[in-house]
Amino acid sequence: MITLEPPPVRAETGRLPPAPEPGVWLETETLASRVAKLALSIDECRLVPVAGAEAGAALQPRSLLAVLIYSYASGIFSSEAIAEQMQEDTHFRALCGDDYPDWNQLRRFRRLNRPLIQQCLEALLAPVHGPACNHERPGAHRSPERLATAGGWEPDSQAAIAQEASDRLNRAARLDSMVLDE
Repeated sequence: MITLEPPPVRAETGRLPPAPEPGVWLETETLASRVAKLALSIDECRLVPVAGAEAGAALQPRSLLAVLIYSYASGIFSSEAIAEQMQEDTHFRALCGDDYPDWNQLRRFRRLNRPLIQQCLEALLAPVHGPACNHERPGAHRSPERLATAGGWEPDSQAAIAQEASDRLNRAARLDSMVLDE
Protein backbone atom coordinates (compact mmCIF):
# COMPACT_ATOMS: atom_id res chain seq x y z
CA MET A 1 0.00 0.00 0.00
CA ILE A 2 1.26 3.45 -0.85
CA THR A 3 2.05 5.39 2.28
CA LEU A 4 3.80 8.54 1.07
CA GLU A 5 1.82 11.70 0.36
CA PRO A 6 1.74 11.98 -3.44
CA PRO A 7 2.77 15.17 -5.17
CA PRO A 8 0.10 17.35 -6.74
CA VAL A 9 -1.45 15.72 -9.80
CA ARG A 10 -2.29 17.35 -13.07
CA ALA A 11 -5.90 17.46 -14.16
CA GLU A 12 -6.91 16.53 -17.72
CA THR A 13 -6.24 20.14 -18.72
CA GLY A 14 -2.60 19.85 -17.66
CA ARG A 15 -3.11 22.32 -14.81
CA LEU A 16 -2.57 21.49 -11.18
CA PRO A 17 -5.75 21.15 -9.11
CA PRO A 18 -6.53 24.21 -6.98
CA ALA A 19 -5.25 24.35 -3.43
CA PRO A 20 -7.73 23.76 -0.62
CA GLU A 21 -9.47 26.80 0.79
CA PRO A 22 -7.77 28.05 3.97
CA GLY A 23 -9.20 26.57 7.14
CA VAL A 24 -11.33 23.95 5.42
CA TRP A 25 -9.39 20.84 6.38
CA LEU A 26 -8.23 19.48 9.67
CA GLU A 27 -4.50 20.09 9.75
CA THR A 28 -3.69 16.37 9.56
CA GLU A 29 -6.44 15.35 7.15
CA THR A 30 -5.68 15.19 3.44
CA LEU A 31 -7.33 13.61 0.47
CA ALA A 32 -4.50 11.07 0.33
CA SER A 33 -4.91 10.11 3.99
CA ARG A 34 -8.67 9.65 3.57
CA VAL A 35 -8.09 7.51 0.47
CA ALA A 36 -5.53 5.38 2.28
CA LYS A 37 -7.85 4.80 5.25
CA LEU A 38 -10.72 3.97 2.95
CA ALA A 39 -8.70 1.53 0.82
CA LEU A 40 -7.35 -0.22 3.91
CA SER A 41 -10.87 -0.60 5.30
CA ILE A 42 -12.03 -2.61 2.27
CA ASP A 43 -11.98 -6.39 2.57
CA GLU A 44 -9.61 -7.39 -0.21
CA CYS A 45 -11.78 -10.45 -0.94
CA ARG A 46 -14.40 -8.05 -2.33
CA LEU A 47 -11.98 -6.78 -5.00
CA VAL A 48 -11.39 -8.54 -8.32
CA PRO A 49 -7.64 -8.52 -9.05
CA VAL A 50 -6.16 -7.82 -12.49
CA ALA A 51 -2.76 -9.34 -11.69
CA GLY A 52 -1.56 -12.38 -9.80
CA ALA A 53 -0.78 -12.41 -6.09
CA GLU A 54 2.94 -12.42 -6.95
CA ALA A 55 2.65 -9.07 -8.74
CA GLY A 56 4.21 -5.99 -7.21
CA ALA A 57 2.60 -3.74 -4.62
CA ALA A 58 1.22 -1.29 -7.19
CA LEU A 59 -0.72 -4.07 -8.92
CA GLN A 60 -2.43 -5.33 -5.79
CA PRO A 61 -6.18 -4.68 -5.59
CA ARG A 62 -6.12 -2.26 -2.64
CA SER A 63 -3.35 -0.23 -4.24
CA LEU A 64 -5.25 -0.01 -7.52
CA LEU A 65 -8.40 0.95 -5.64
CA ALA A 66 -6.53 3.73 -3.83
CA VAL A 67 -4.93 5.02 -7.03
CA LEU A 68 -8.24 5.14 -8.89
CA ILE A 69 -10.36 6.74 -6.19
CA TYR A 70 -7.62 9.30 -5.48
CA SER A 71 -7.36 10.09 -9.19
CA TYR A 72 -11.11 10.36 -9.73
CA ALA A 73 -11.50 12.58 -6.66
CA SER A 74 -8.64 14.75 -7.96
CA GLY A 75 -10.12 15.18 -11.41
CA ILE A 76 -7.99 12.72 -13.37
CA PHE A 77 -10.28 10.30 -15.19
CA SER A 78 -8.34 8.87 -18.12
CA SER A 79 -6.55 5.59 -17.37
CA GLU A 80 -3.75 6.71 -19.68
CA ALA A 81 -3.29 9.94 -17.72
CA ILE A 82 -3.33 8.04 -14.42
CA ALA A 83 -0.74 5.52 -15.66
CA GLU A 84 1.43 8.36 -16.96
CA GLN A 85 1.21 10.20 -13.64
CA MET A 86 2.25 7.03 -11.80
CA GLN A 87 5.26 6.54 -14.07
CA GLU A 88 6.37 10.16 -13.62
CA ASP A 89 5.99 10.14 -9.83
CA THR A 90 9.39 9.46 -8.28
CA HIS A 91 7.90 8.49 -4.90
CA PHE A 92 5.61 5.97 -6.52
CA ARG A 93 8.41 4.51 -8.63
CA ALA A 94 10.63 4.17 -5.57
CA LEU A 95 7.89 2.39 -3.60
CA CYS A 96 6.93 0.07 -6.42
CA GLY A 97 10.29 -0.63 -8.00
CA ASP A 98 9.03 0.54 -11.38
CA ASP A 99 6.36 -2.19 -11.31
CA TYR A 100 3.15 -0.27 -11.95
CA PRO A 101 -0.01 -0.96 -13.91
CA ASP A 102 -0.49 0.10 -17.48
CA TRP A 103 -3.62 1.94 -18.57
CA ASN A 104 -5.33 -1.28 -19.70
CA GLN A 105 -4.94 -2.81 -16.23
CA LEU A 106 -6.39 0.35 -14.65
CA ARG A 107 -9.29 0.30 -17.10
CA ARG A 108 -9.94 -3.38 -16.50
CA PHE A 109 -9.76 -2.95 -12.71
CA ARG A 110 -12.33 -0.13 -12.91
CA ARG A 111 -14.67 -2.27 -15.02
CA LEU A 112 -14.35 -5.33 -12.77
CA ASN A 113 -14.71 -3.37 -9.52
CA ARG A 114 -17.01 -0.52 -10.51
CA PRO A 115 -19.66 -1.04 -7.76
CA LEU A 116 -17.02 -1.02 -5.02
CA ILE A 117 -15.19 1.95 -6.57
CA GLN A 118 -18.53 3.79 -6.70
CA GLN A 119 -19.14 2.98 -3.02
CA CYS A 120 -15.66 4.21 -2.07
CA LEU A 121 -16.08 7.42 -4.08
CA GLU A 122 -19.40 8.06 -2.37
CA ALA A 123 -17.75 7.65 1.04
CA LEU A 124 -14.87 9.89 -0.01
CA LEU A 125 -17.07 12.62 -1.47
CA ALA A 126 -19.39 12.80 1.54
CA PRO A 127 -18.85 15.84 3.76
CA VAL A 128 -16.65 15.16 6.76
CA HIS A 129 -17.77 16.29 10.19
CA GLY A 130 -15.29 16.40 13.01
CA PRO A 131 -13.51 18.60 15.51
CA ALA A 132 -12.68 21.97 14.08
CA CYS A 133 -9.11 23.09 13.68
CA ASN A 134 -7.97 26.53 14.79
CA HIS A 135 -8.90 28.13 11.46
CA GLU A 136 -12.50 27.04 11.18
CA ARG A 137 -15.77 27.41 12.96
CA PRO A 138 -17.01 24.36 14.89
CA GLY A 139 -19.35 22.08 12.97
CA ALA A 140 -18.28 23.32 9.52
CA HIS A 141 -18.37 20.84 6.65
CA ARG A 142 -15.08 19.58 5.26
CA SER A 143 -15.00 17.58 2.04
CA PRO A 144 -12.20 16.08 -0.07
CA GLU A 145 -13.83 17.82 -2.99
CA ARG A 146 -12.51 21.13 -1.68
CA LEU A 147 -9.06 19.75 -2.40
CA ALA A 148 -9.98 18.58 -5.87
CA THR A 149 -12.34 21.09 -7.44
CA ALA A 150 -12.80 24.80 -7.49
CA GLY A 151 -15.89 26.03 -5.74
CA GLY A 152 -15.78 23.56 -2.86
CA TRP A 153 -18.75 21.41 -3.88
CA GLU A 154 -20.51 20.02 -0.84
CA PRO A 155 -23.43 17.74 -1.59
CA ASP A 156 -26.55 18.00 0.54
CA SER A 157 -27.83 14.48 0.06
CA GLN A 158 -26.75 10.91 -0.46
CA ALA A 159 -28.43 10.97 -3.89
CA ALA A 160 -26.27 13.91 -4.98
CA ILE A 161 -23.15 12.14 -3.74
CA ALA A 162 -24.09 8.93 -5.56
CA GLN A 163 -24.77 10.85 -8.77
CA GLU A 164 -21.44 12.68 -8.56
CA ALA A 165 -19.55 9.40 -8.03
CA SER A 166 -21.41 7.79 -10.93
CA ASP A 167 -20.70 10.79 -13.18
CA ARG A 168 -16.97 10.52 -12.43
CA LEU A 169 -16.92 6.81 -13.23
CA ASN A 170 -18.88 7.40 -16.42
CA ARG A 171 -16.43 10.11 -17.47
CA ALA A 172 -13.51 7.73 -16.88
CA ALA A 173 -15.20 5.05 -18.98
CA ARG A 174 -15.97 7.53 -21.80
CA LEU A 175 -12.40 8.81 -21.92
CA ASP A 176 -11.00 5.28 -22.03
CA SER A 177 -13.49 4.32 -24.77
CA MET A 178 -12.39 7.29 -26.84
CA VAL A 179 -8.79 6.05 -26.68
CA LEU A 180 -9.88 2.58 -27.80
CA ASP A 181 -11.81 4.09 -30.71
CA GLU A 182 -8.78 5.99 -32.06
